[in-house]
Amino acid sequence: MKVILLENVPKVGNRYEVATVADGFALNYLIPQKKAEFASPAAIARIQKMEAQIAAEREASAQKLETALAEIDGKTIAFALPANDEGTLFAALGVAELLEALNGQFGTDYSLDQTDFAPIKEVGETAFTITVGDTKATVNVAVSKDSDEEEE
Repeated sequence: MKVILLENVPKVGNRYEVATVADGFALNYLIPQKKAEFASPAAIARIQKMEAQIAAEREASAQKLETALAEIDGKTIAFALPANDEGTLFAALGVAELLEALNGQFGTDYSLDQTDFAPIKEVGETAFTITVGDTKATVNVAVSKDSDEEEE
């Protein structure tokens, strides 16, 4: 029986693929669990239209990110964090905090898988790369010692 998978099913196929499976497997498991639906011509046309729409949205999102990437290339993000006298931070600056600051400061929406960032553990300046498609941008991170700590 031919079915359209509504989610990824191990050893069968991925979401929105048309798969041929045993009748009992489709009728007793996939369809009742809403993991698949019958592959009627109307359903196949609907899924193809939805896939085209999703692909267009992904392309538009990638174009927007690449444009934003060009704008942040070479920019610097500054952090003032608590550190000891040797310049070692008390808590490392992680990629999540960095991306939160980057996205907040520049109004972008970059994710963890688009960076090559290792946590910063010392005061100083570091560069990291963000990659979207074939476009890359380098962003500088300047970490200084928090001055509020010295006043206490």
